[in-house]
Amino acid sequence: TLGSGRWPVRLELLDEAGQPVGEPVPLGAMTVTAPDRVIRMPPVEAISGAAWEPGMLLAGYTLDRSGDGLSVTLVWQAESLIATDYRVFVHLVDAAGQILAQRDIRPGAGLRPTTGWAPGEYVTGQHSFPRMEGAAALRIGFYDPRTGGRAVLSNGDGWLTIPLPAE
Repeated sequence: TLGSGRWPVRLELLDEAGQPVGEPVPLGAMTVTAPDRVIRMPPVEAISGAAWEPGMLLAGYTLDRSGDGLSVTLVWQAESLIATDYRVFVHLVDAAGQILAQRDIRPGAGLRPTTGWAPGEYVTGQHSFPRMEGAAALRIGFYDPRTGGRAVLSNGDGWLTIPLPAE
């Protein structure tokens, strides 16, 4: 992982054996900004403790039904280093489990890939939905966008269901 700063970028061609072919070609520089690491849990409405393999914990969440919609703020905690760049999904479902709306994104508003989480840090993301008739619960989980495979909870389920309070 690169630290914050300006880093040179170069192109280097390699042969089949992995040996350099010719000299590297400088392409310029890029600026890297390291994320702010949060080590104290932000305030939440509800503590969760749901744990997904391989090391993603939903520490807590806050539901907000003000205005014309619903938003949920999820606070994740890394329990270990994570080798896969998972996406978080949040499904708004009816009482029969049918998806009414969904959001799929990298955690932290798309800016915090799980491969960059440090053990013990907290990552927060907000997911908003329009008000929908019949909405009964949220289903939350992770999947690998390359394979479509879901990360599983410690109980073997592919998602956590959070019932919505009656309006």
